[in-house]
Amino acid sequence: GMELHPFHFTELLPGLFVYRGAVNTGILKWGERAVLIDCDDTLTPARLEELGIRAVERIYCTQHRRPNTAGVYAFSAAVYAPLGEQRYFEAAEAYWQDWRNRWHLYHCRPGPLAPLKNIPLSGTVSEGSSFQWGSFTIRVLDTPGMTDGAVSYVVELQTDPSGPRGVVFSGDVLYAAGQVWDVHSLQKNTGTFS
Repeated sequence: GMELHPFHFTELLPGLFVYRGAVNTGILKWGERAVLIDCDDTLTPARLEELGIRAVERIYCTQHRRPNTAGVYAFSAAVYAPLGEQRYFEAAEAYWQDWRNRWHLYHCRPGPLAPLKNIPLSGTVSEGSSFQWGSFTIRVLDTPGMTDGAVSYVVELQTDPSGPRGVVFSGDVLYAAGQVWDVHSLQKNTGTFS
């Protein structure tokens, strides 16, 4: 079975790993290079060397929340984020300068888990975005839920003789054996009923 305790790599498909840290991080490995999907702060360049990875080229974020983004600062990779959350990455420091976001934390969106430091982006992704990297095809789905602008990444291995097989990285909406990390963040006002 899969290891469920933190700080382990599990190979889901050839060259496609999940790192189980504070949150799950997807790792697409091609030789000594990698692409990450999300990146918590327990995943370091030294830990990736255990897999023979010397360079992280890109990091694709599913959402802005700190558990999913706190590790990006350790890498010099190009960072991509959901289009609807661009401001929470690039203007994180301005968000925290607003006293309402430091002292009146009654709002949960974007809420107290917004990044603390700006994260410069190389680009944004949204529904329909797709790209090739190594032997993988990655497609983007808009999946608002844990945050309003969250996306999921469908990663398919193209070189499998039995046809493409895929894995969906959905941030931390679902993790482990179908568990929900934080049911409260999934609640939001959907208007009034007449």
